Amino acid sequence: MADFKEKIKTAYGYTPDELYRLYNQNAIKFENDFKYKAFKIKGYIARIRRGFLNEYIVELKCSESWVSDLAVVYPSRISEAMKKELMNMNIGDYFEALVVGEDNWLYVDVPVWNSNGTYRTEP
Repeated sequence: MADFKEKIKTAYGYTPDELYRLYNQNAIKFENDFKYKAFKIKGYIARIRRGFLNEYIVELKCSESWVSDLAVVYPSRISEAMKKELMNMNIGDYFEALVVGEDNWLYVDVPVWNSNGTYRTEP
């Protein structure tokens, strides 16, 4: 586990703008390279909100898209400590997380696991 944590610290992280560009260059290649794969995402918070399914969403600013920012999605069942951490984030704060990609650049999911009956996720 310690080796995994060290690799994550030094792993390359993608910005929303980089993901947007890669998707627009070749959407099929993008899906193959990122769908269901873990990678780091980094950027600046544009908005924090609840989703339609009660999930928690941190939107990272994508300056290259006129339509949307990138949504980092936390599930509805996260710890109270994680909810407090999300409540203390502000627009413009730097954000970095280990995520799992989807088939487009708009959404990524934060991995979740069950630890002694408590669902955990970490930014």
